[in-house]
Amino acid sequence: MAIRATVPVDEQLGLLPFKVGELAGFHVAGVAPGRAVILGDADAPGSPGAVLEPHIFVAIAPGGPAQTADRDAFARDVFATVPNLKDIRITTSEPLRIGGQQGHQILADARDPAGAVTLRVVQWLRFGGGAYLQMIGIARTDAWKDAYPRFRSVRDGIEAR
Repeated sequence: MAIRATVPVDEQLGLLPFKVGELAGFHVAGVAPGRAVILGDADAPGSPGAVLEPHIFVAIAPGGPAQTADRDAFARDVFATVPNLKDIRITTSEPLRIGGQQGHQILADARDPAGAVTLRVVQWLRFGGGAYLQMIGIARTDAWKDAYPRFRSVRDGIEAR
């Protein structure tokens, strides 16, 4: 029996119920098999300063609002569960199409848990098939200009399996 020191990235991503077609320069920082992936510039989600480096969380969950009119409130409720943010101020909350499916986008300003660093946050929800895909990108305000297009590339590269 051989024990591997690391699991290849393709094998880790293969454990997800969705395909991540574009990493946009991020590396896999963590995988919850069958549920979620964290892509980031930091070495690991728990490493010092990881919350300050650009990172994107992608997860799938069952359910979602049955009515289109309920999506804004649903998106805000889901956004309220994002950890490690304080002084959150939502700047935009609007419907949009993502990959040909109904979706919703929230943009917000926030601070890190210590309150010392300003952050920008985007949440995209993509609805369909009795589930929703949640994508949350977080970056320091001064890194947002470069991080946001990378977050969009990851978002646009997500496909159903």
